[in-house]
Amino acid sequence: MADSITPHPAGTTFFTVVRAFLKDHENLVLAAVAALVIWYGIGKVEDVIARHDAANLQQAQAALTAQVAANDKTAALVAQQKKDFDALAAKYEAQNAALAQANVALATALTKQQRTDAVMTDPELAARWNMLVPESAVVITNGQATLPDAGAHATVGELEKVPVLTTELANERTTVQNVNALLLGSQQQVVTLTTLVDGKNLELKKADGVCTDKIKVEAAKARKSKRRWLIIGYVAGFLSRQYIKTTTGF
Repeated sequence: MADSITPHPAGTTFFTVVRAFLKDHENLVLAAVAALVIWYGIGKVEDVIARHDAANLQQAQAALTAQVAANDKTAALVAQQKKDFDALAAKYEAQNAALAQANVALATALTKQQRTDAVMTDPELAARWNMLVPESAVVITNGQATLPDAGAHATVGELEKVPVLTTELANERTTVQNVNALLLGSQQQVVTLTTLVDGKNLELKKADGVCTDKIKVEAAKARKSKRRWLIIGYVAGFLSRQYIKTTTGF
């Protein structure tokens, strides 16, 4: 049965009118209050969900920002290591080329010196011998020495190889050291590049997380807005219907 409007005698106070209205429209008021309570409760739940999703989004964005910064730092390190490696490689390549040329020059000088040794006079041969082996104190007089003349020439010829071979060995050791240094630099680059790849993969993962959290936040906003307007529409429709029923009796 529709609510009816109770006429109010002249001279009644505002509070009397309000009390009478509330009494005459008790169902309407209760429905409005219930709708407001439901709207407030749902709004609170939506706010909690929205704040939770927003907090997750902020954390994910912060993690992504930190990962991007770390990856940029690693990329800069990779670039610097490559620059250092290229410079080191160029330096060692030039040094190795110089050492190779030095070895060729030493071999050429050895051949020349051996030819000179073969035609030296006794004093020249003794001087050369003493220079190569100072502790020998050899004296060659009239072709006589502690060794036969042919043996002395052969000995000196063989001894000529010693300083050359020693220098060549030192050069080869330097070359090996250079190669080892290059290998070490290359290994460091591999480690850094691996770190960069891992960081990029983690960055992609965090970026996916940020996208997911953004979708959740936007979905929560949409649900909250849709529910709010749904409730507002429902309350407005209910109140309008009650008002029409009250005023028209239909």
